[in-house]
Amino acid sequence: MQAGPNIIDLPDDPVDVVSDYIRWLYYDTIPDKQYEAVANTREEKAEESEKVFVVLAEAYVFGEKMVDMKYKNAVLQTIFTAQKAFGWHMGPESLKIVYKGTPPKSPLRRLIAENFAYMAHDDSGKGVGWMQYLEDCPREALVDVAKITVKVRPSRPDYSPGVGSYFEEEQF
Repeated sequence: MQAGPNIIDLPDDPVDVVSDYIRWLYYDTIPDKQYEAVANTREEKAEESEKVFVVLAEAYVFGEKMVDMKYKNAVLQTIFTAQKAFGWHMGPESLKIVYKGTPPKSPLRRLIAENFAYMAHDDSGKGVGWMQYLEDCPREALVDVAKITVKVRPSRPDYSPGVGSYFEEEQF
């Protein structure tokens, strides 16, 4: 079908993303994607929450494409609510969708970077989490995280480790 004056051609957009948008236009609600991970393990919780964040990332990118600020704000609020409900944040797959489909000054990119800057910590001993996510993030996201982290953390030169902490253990 060829696009005409009253037809919008969306060949690359998943049907569920478009139908969620249409549902939002009519009912002013983002479809409930169950924001409670009923997982037994940390890995299952991460996997379940990431599925929801992928759907929401696709919705936000679609809002970007439609140039619909109200929809993007509603999706952003839903992402924020889901993060609080899950006790988890967007993971590498949803971040890739966001960074591929949004401009550099995107409010969602800023939320992601600030989440890392304010909340990320060394959880490498627990399996999946912040440290693993950093390895799988898009480069652009890591640059945003580094910039925001530098902005929000206080300069404390007295707390930097001494040179001895960088020495290699000598073998005899």
